[in-house]
Amino acid sequence: ATPPPDLVNLLKKAIFAGSEAAIRGYLRQGGQPDARDSNGMTLLMLAASRDQAAICTHLLAAGANPVLSLSASHPLTALEIAQRTRSLTAMPVLEQAVQRESAGMLLRRAAAVGSVLAVQRHIQRGDNLNATGRSGLTPLMLAALKNHAEICAALYQAGADAALLSPAGLTACELAAEAHAMAAWAVLNAAPAAADLAPPVLTQLPPE
Repeated sequence: ATPPPDLVNLLKKAIFAGSEAAIRGYLRQGGQPDARDSNGMTLLMLAASRDQAAICTHLLAAGANPVLSLSASHPLTALEIAQRTRSLTAMPVLEQAVQRESAGMLLRRAAAVGSVLAVQRHIQRGDNLNATGRSGLTPLMLAALKNHAEICAALYQAGADAALLSPAGLTACELAAEAHAMAAWAVLNAAPAAADLAPPVLTQLPPE
């Protein structure tokens, strides 16, 4: 849930004061890492503007999105704000976060379209195999939904977490079952983390 304005103002003061403990406490209680103030600044942007690299790190670890923009009319990201304010310690933290986010987006796209070579390149580079986008789906879930069995196998063998849940509360294996993605289901059902599911009953053929 979006925190009330009074709480956001307190968090803003904590960020400006460099209070890591206050931000950690907020995040531990399930606070929204992408909360915005009345000017549209996210907590990450506020930390970036004051060169609070450690607070940026805590927010990013809690899932703050480094590529959110201030607004449609002012499309500044936290990194761009750090660059404008010469926040020299926050800049490298945010640069790495943006790179990871971009790599995750490309990996999810490759998994969804079935590009085995592209997925293998991401694996070899050590990219985050469990990165989720706005849909909340990991590369493994996207590959499962599209019945890309070879990609499911490659991701799982490289360390992708098959036990993670989608926003609907389903694992990649369960998503494959719902989508009647038989080949992907067979791969994922053999994984130790998979639920003990019966084979999905086909009412129609899975997509090619």
